[in-house]
Amino acid sequence: MSLYSNDDELITSGSHYATSARASDIMMDRYPPTGEQLEERIVEFIDSIVESAVCRLASKYNGQKPCSIVGSSRGSFNVCFFVQFGEETAQWVVRVPLEPVVINPWAKVQSEAATMSYIKKKTTIPIPAVHAYVNDAKLFQGEFKPLAFLICDFIPGQSLAIWVRISCRWLADA
Repeated sequence: MSLYSNDDELITSGSHYATSARASDIMMDRYPPTGEQLEERIVEFIDSIVESAVCRLASKYNGQKPCSIVGSSRGSFNVCFFVQFGEETAQWVVRVPLEPVVINPWAKVQSEAATMSYIKKKTTIPIPAVHAYVNDAKLFQGEFKPLAFLICDFIPGQSLAIWVRISCRWLADA
């Protein structure tokens, strides 16, 4: 697969995500991309993230404690890696914006961190502690292209999707 940047410079991807291509840079064969094309780019991006690099990143911000990935999840705009440090029961979440769909990942992360800080200071809503948010993660094999990320505590709870389903059922019954 070949992609073109805004400067018409050919970006070739082999078995890894074309890391210099962001959502705002890609001139697609078909715009807007089909759902299938977008899904393919997202899967390729996620598959290119090296899990051991995610653990090294989390360890860096927790006193170099070794960790393991105990799960992962993907939403519309982030891929989340859930990490646990040794025998500790608390988990952290390493959130990486999905660059194929997020136009400015670093601005997104900064906005989320600022919003979380504001809510924590001004309300009693439980907000996870933010341990780090930076624009320099090295998560791809063999190349350095900084990725934005946010690391915070994992707070167990119900997915918003359950409330959407309940609301839809309630509206249908009304």
